[in-house]
Amino acid sequence: SGLVPVMLSYCMDKDRQVSQMACFGVGACAKSFGDAFVPFVTDSLRQLAAVVSRGKDCDNAICAVGKILRFHASHVPAFQDVLVRWISALPLDTNASEARTCHTLLLDFCELYPDLLTSAQSTKILAILGAVVGTSLLEKRAAPRAQAVLRRLAQLVPQNVFSSLPPKHQAAIQAFMAQSFEPSSGVVSPTSPVSPPRPQ
Repeated sequence: SGLVPVMLSYCMDKDRQVSQMACFGVGACAKSFGDAFVPFVTDSLRQLAAVVSRGKDCDNAICAVGKILRFHASHVPAFQDVLVRWISALPLDTNASEARTCHTLLLDFCELYPDLLTSAQSTKILAILGAVVGTSLLEKRAAPRAQAVLRRLAQLVPQNVFSSLPPKHQAAIQAFMAQSFEPSSGVVSPTSPVSPPRPQ
């Protein structure tokens, strides 16, 4: 599609609103275009990384990277490294809509790649969830899935890691886990076949 190169050309626009809209558009295409997006995966990641490096107003770019990882995993060079860097950029809290999308994507990755929960990323994932559960930064329908991930982390992460979280986040997790939610149907399989990464 000729639309993706046009949007990529505006990702680094000096007008931050234009840049944000372009990054959002790239993410939407990554999710919706299927195999037609594959030729643009590498260029998109490079351009979105440049936006993130500016360090401001980059939630749309981070979310777009997450969608590329989710829907085009088998075409992402150094998938594992990109996924780890993406997780390190969370949680988001500036753009609530993009934040909810990204935190749902994180649950997708935890379900698709269980090794994440036994990797060095487990502490970061716990911290992210501690910051977003019980807030508007997590989709209500994602709550059962977040609980399932937290239960698994409780089995895998040493207690001192939980105790190292800010007291506010510890309390948020405890209150969240005490709630009852409708069971979740879980995450669907990736649209592209991919071998689960083994994060270090």
